[in-house]
Amino acid sequence: MLAIQLIKKFTFILAILLLVLPTRLFQAPKEFIRFTQHDEADALLNNLDEYPHAFVLACIMDRQIKAERAWMIPFHFQEKIGDFSMAALKALSSADIHRLMAEHEPDTGKKILFQKTYQMSKPCKQRNPRALAEAMSLAMSEASAKIINDVYENLADRI
Repeated sequence: MLAIQLIKKFTFILAILLLVLPTRLFQAPKEFIRFTQHDEADALLNNLDEYPHAFVLACIMDRQIKAERAWMIPFHFQEKIGDFSMAALKALSSADIHRLMAEHEPDTGKKILFQKTYQMSKPCKQRNPRALAEAMSLAMSEASAKIINDVYENLADRI
């Protein structure tokens, strides 16, 4: 019987907290949060009254690409189309969005390096720091050679 009374009291207290705390949070003054190292981009992301979709877009993109780039996307769109309103975004076609996204792709050399994973493994003949360093050095040497070869093959037509 005591356990049931405690559960009821706990449930009542929890219900009160769930009703009171969110109200306090929504009534609290808004704090400016730094998402990027760019003041204008941060201002856009913090302007939830006019551009809540900027924050949502950045959150979605943050799951797909590096955070540094994801949080800048709404600002780059605003720079390029001159507006980040829902009406302006709605007027964009899929091709327009693709073009806008592609304009901030890293250069070809960076694409080659970041789109491929290099993994090397060399056996360590003994269990001591010198043998480990030798195996690591051989693996790094082999990886470096493969990276240089891939970059050369992909950029040879530009040379």
